[in-house]
This record gives sequence, C-alpha cells and structure tokens, in this order.
Amino acid sequence: MKLLNKLVGVALLAASTASMADPIGVDAGWYGFCFGGAGSPATNGCQNSGIGSAGNPFTFSLSGPGLLKVTDAFDIGDTFDVFVNSVLAFTTSAPGAGASTSNPDVAFASGYYSAGSLLLAAGNYSIDIFANQSPFGSGGAYVEIESAIPLPGTLALVGLGLAGLGLRRRAA
Repeated sequence: MKLLNKLVGVALLAASTASMADPIGVDAGWYGFCFGGAGSPATNGCQNSGIGSAGNPFTFSLSGPGLLKVTDAFDIGDTFDVFVNSVLAFTTSAPGAGASTSNPDVAFASGYYSAGSLLLAAGNYSIDIFANQSPFGSGGAYVEIESAIPLPGTLALVGLGLAGLGLRRRAA
C-alpha cells in the first residue's frame, strides 16, 4: 500500500510539473518574460510589448525547421543561458551600448542588446531560460519561435543552380 501511495504521489507531481509548462505559439510573435538576479529563471508575468507572457519551461512543437530567438530589452546589460530540452544550447551575446528600447524586434536587431538564436529541427521542445548576468537585479526580456521557411527567392536560386548543373552535365 505504501508503494502504491508513493507511485500515486510521483504521478501527481509529474502531472503538476507538466501542467506548469507555458506553451508558446510558433509564428505568434514575441512573448515577454520576467527574471530576477543572475541565475534566476524566466517567469511568467511580463507581457512587455509582446503578444503574451510565459515562463520556464516554454514548450512548443515544430512540424518543420524553426528559429528560437531570445533578446534582452529595456535596460542594456542582461545576458541569458538558454537550455533546449535540458541541455545548454547557447548564451546570448555580450551587451553593447546604445539607446534603450522595449520593442523586441529593435532590440534583437540592434547589436547592443544581448540576443541569440538557434535553428531547430522539427520536434517537440522545452526551453528554459536563466539570467546569466543581471546588473539591475531584475528585468524583462523576450522569446520568439519562427518557422524557418525558405524564402521564394532562395528556392528560385536553388532551382537555377540545379538547372545549371543539369545543363552542364548534359553538355559534358
């Protein structure tokens, strides 16, 4: 009976942990997250300028390749460790200096906010983000998942290249 109670307890704990995951939508836009000092996890509650908010773990599924993007915003100086399926995948870039912004697209492209990205294959993912450096003791940042669909121009160039190879082979 004691073993059965322990098994039920473990099952309930596992179910509650799984329900704590914050699913985020692919191609939905930026999700805001909060964080405390260095070493603290991303937490739900800071929508910022995003479409919503989420916290560790961020979960999603990709039917094809996708791009995981993380960027600091607001006060420049924070960096993040990003774990993909419990493995450290990358640490965001070193921050620079420049004008502050709350816009995640501007922050990601600026070069002076800490940011990073990773191309992922199709599959199910659980992402955990932890503050690596946090000179202000807390803040807000963003995470986004985009489908990595080849641009039509890229497909056209690949097609032309293949046609050229075919013509070259035919001439030889």
